[in-house]
Amino acid sequence: MTYREKVQFYFNDHTTRTGRMVELSTFVLNLILCALFVFESYFPENYYISKVDTLFTIALIFEFLLRLYGAPNRKKHLLQFCTIIDIFSILPTLIRWFFPVASVGLLTSLRILRLFRVLRFLRFLETKHFFFGTVAEQTLRIARLIVTVGMLFFVSAGVVYSVEAPFNGNMNTFGDAFYFAVMTLTTVGFGDISPITEAGRMVTILMVLAGVVIIPWQAGMVIHGYGKNDIICPNCGLRYHERDASHCRSCGSIIFQLEES
Repeated sequence: MTYREKVQFYFNDHTTRTGRMVELSTFVLNLILCALFVFESYFPENYYISKVDTLFTIALIFEFLLRLYGAPNRKKHLLQFCTIIDIFSILPTLIRWFFPVASVGLLTSLRILRLFRVLRFLRFLETKHFFFGTVAEQTLRIARLIVTVGMLFFVSAGVVYSVEAPFNGNMNTFGDAFYFAVMTLTTVGFGDISPITEAGRMVTILMVLAGVVIIPWQAGMVIHGYGKNDIICPNCGLRYHERDASHCRSCGSIIFQLEES
């Protein structure tokens, strides 16, 4: 393989030691970047947090350039969902480097853009190959549900914090915003913390609507998978048949047949 083909292979490989280490390193990078967003709310304008964030963002930029370099079709690669997320994850640091304007509106926009980093975890749930092994399809669905709910809470809390923190004395840290997001999305709503700005109220409405749609959708996929196998009908392409099914429930083609030994 050429060097470019090797780069592409190891970013998509889940079987070799190098491919697994690349995947694990990317996962840890994502965790650190998300953790830095949280720490920054407790220690605003901290010199060391800012420098560490810049250091790991440079690693993120390096990863993005390597993925672009190894892509067989670079134009198509740039239009992929995960690539767009990567671009939005990098933008805040690039804007801060080239346009160091200390306006409240710009800082709020930068914080919201940094939230796209948590969506990078979707990359690890695209296939059954998960770090150092292969998981069952049903386990993968459960993992997607847990990660989706976690990302919904994280993004909701991050956006609410970004728009409310400068004006709301009850929402000074990410922890306050996360508490508010959980109480709101689970419909508990104690009312001890609430948005006071128009932007905060609009974000609250959107996050509730997102929770109503996204969580039942992912939960439905988990429930739908129980008691079914992942065999695909060779004729019509239908999948997720009953475990004891011998014929496709859509077109009647033979998909599985038990043989007595």
